[in-house]
Amino acid sequence: MKYTKKYLDNLESNSEEEKLVIEDLLSKATKKDNLTSAESEYVFMLTQLLQGVNPTDKLDHKSFDCCKQPYFKNNYLIYAGNLNGSNPSFDFKGEIESGRKIVEIKELEEEHQEWLPNLSKFNHKDRLMNLIASEANIEIKKN
Repeated sequence: MKYTKKYLDNLESNSEEEKLVIEDLLSKATKKDNLTSAESEYVFMLTQLLQGVNPTDKLDHKSFDCCKQPYFKNNYLIYAGNLNGSNPSFDFKGEIESGRKIVEIKELEEEHQEWLPNLSKFNHKDRLMNLIASEANIEIKKN
């Protein structure tokens, strides 16, 4: 079953239904099944909320391929105006410590370097990639 963003957003906390959905999504993520964007975001959110709650759990976003894009999006939103890391940065747990900030900003830069070749060409086979490249170049020229 595929879960919509609306459905996931409206799950009642600590309900049996939520527990079943979490179990299902973590199972799919472990098996590397194709998840929707909303499902991937939900799995990523779970890894962030549950990280460190039980030291024996190995629930880490890096354990799931589906979390790569939500992780990038999350970091982009946190550091977009602070790519040199000189200002305090915050997530839902509070201020981000400097060691973590350095690692995450470096990862953003590495992702940026990987994407540069994709943004400089407009003959992708995928129509969406052509649109992304076009929009990105417009934004780059504005700044």
